[in-house]
Amino acid sequence: MSDTATETQTASEQQEEQTHELPPPSERFLNRELSWLDFNDRVVELAEDDEVPLLERVKFLAIYHTNLDEFFMVRVAGLHDQVDAGVDEAGGDGLDPSTAIDEIQRRVQERADRNASLWEERLKPELAEHGLKIVQCDECEAPELERDDRRRPPVAQAERLDRDQNCSGEQGDRQEQVRHDHRPAEVARHGKVAERRLREGAEQDSER
Repeated sequence: MSDTATETQTASEQQEEQTHELPPPSERFLNRELSWLDFNDRVVELAEDDEVPLLERVKFLAIYHTNLDEFFMVRVAGLHDQVDAGVDEAGGDGLDPSTAIDEIQRRVQERADRNASLWEERLKPELAEHGLKIVQCDECEAPELERDDRRRPPVAQAERLDRDQNCSGEQGDRQEQVRHDHRPAEVARHGKVAERRLREGAEQDSER
C-alpha cells in the first residue's frame, strides 16, 4: 500500500473517531425559543438588583412582560401552528414542537411566580415608602374611581370592561388564574404615573 493511501486511510479513521466523540445534537444545539427565554430572564434580573434605581427596576419588570406578550403571539403561536399541522419531528436541539411548548410553559410559569413575589413583596412596598401606593379598585373611594375613569382613555375603559366580564363569566381556579396572570402587568400601567409623581416630588423639594 502506498504512503498516500495510508495517509488517506489514517485521516479517514481520525475523522470517524472525532465524529463518534461528538456529544448528541441536543447537547450541542440550543432551542431558539428557550434561548430567547434565557435572554428575557436576564432583563428581569435587573429588576431584582437592589443597586438599580427603583423606577428602573419597575421598568425592567414591565419590559419583561411586554416582551413575553410578543413572544407568545409570534413564536409560541408558530409552535402551535406546527402542532396543528402534524409536525412532530424533533429539531437539532432534540425538541419537537409539542415538547418545546410544554417546556416553555413550565419555565414561564416558574418565572411568573417569582415575578409576582418580586412585585408584591419588594417593588410595591418600596414604591409605597416613596408615597406611591398601587391599590385595587375595591380599596378606592367612589370619587377616586370616577376621577380615574374620566382620565382613562376610551380604549382602556373598554379593555377594563371586557376583562371584568371575562373574569365574572368564569368560575373557580380560572378566576384566580386570570387575576394572577394580570398581577405583574400592573407594573406597565402604573410605571409612568409613579415616575411622574416622583419627579413632581423632587421638583417640590428643590423649590423648598
